[in-house]
Amino acid sequence: MKIDLEEQLEDLKQRKRNLQKNLSLRKKEFLALQKEKKRTLEKQIQRAQARLSAAQRKQRTRRLIVLGSLLEKQHSQPELIALLDHALDRDQDRALFDLPPKGTSGGDRSAPAPAVPLDGWRPTRLADDSWGSLYAGTAPEALPPDLVGLTISVRARSGKSWNATITDVIERSGDRVLVRSRRTSDEIAESKKTP
Repeated sequence: MKIDLEEQLEDLKQRKRNLQKNLSLRKKEFLALQKEKKRTLEKQIQRAQARLSAAQRKQRTRRLIVLGSLLEKQHSQPELIALLDHALDRDQDRALFDLPPKGTSGGDRSAPAPAVPLDGWRPTRLADDSWGSLYAGTAPEALPPDLVGLTISVRARSGKSWNATITDVIERSGDRVLVRSRRTSDEIAESKKTP
């Protein structure tokens, strides 16, 4: 009987060792499986973050396109060029809009002389009782720094419009530009022909 008990004890000890070994193996398998699931989840998170980032970039690009379209509708081409010329400092950004690099020769060219008349002007009576023009556009800071000699398009409230040349800048502030201007000679000739 003593032998029987010793055999049983040895058998139980062996079963305990087997269980511990089996437990150790299962623990390693569980940890390996847990690591694999963690890696899979991290990859899924990275892919989701990449998709979100791409969607945000697309949305930002779309907003910029809509904003650019709105600016084009609200400003004339010369106003936009002057605004860009004033705002852009990096040469690679300036090159996108065919603007020369900042600080290059060929005049400081902080704003190109527009080939078409600058829009957004209204006729106004000056202090000396002569006529001039008041800038009614939305961004007076976008106008070229040297306005004298530039051609502008003046539109009265009645809808009548004409081109004029700026002869003198009377007032220029952040929200107001007042100039002395005179109609161009071809405009004057046309107005005399029409009754």
